[in-house]
Amino acid sequence: MPFTRKPERWNTDGLAVREITKKGDILYNPELFKSAPAITVHGSGDITLYINNQTVVLKGISQPITLDAQMQNSYTKPNGVITPANSSVLNPIPTLDPGDNLFDWIGNVTKIEVIPRWWTI
Repeated sequence: MPFTRKPERWNTDGLAVREITKKGDILYNPELFKSAPAITVHGSGDITLYINNQTVVLKGISQPITLDAQMQNSYTKPNGVITPANSSVLNPIPTLDPGDNLFDWIGNVTKIEVIPRWWTI
């Protein structure tokens, strides 16, 4: 009989990109567990991103930066080359709570793309 180490079942709807374009937008997590999203922030300069009660500060952004909560890593892709960007990120990378997740920010943000990675057991 096969042995499964991780019992997670990924919600395929949670693998689609969601776009946040205005402050106060809400992303709803339909599962009972926190998820570890990939969040790409499009903007420039210093940005403070708020997701519910979580805060992450981005310093000196000049191109889209991806915050990958699953990998606990952040990066940019100048000319398609993945480049570490952890030095631009202060505070832990945010997760998505079950239910409503409110997005807000301070700074020059044009949009935020989120791959929520919702899962269940």
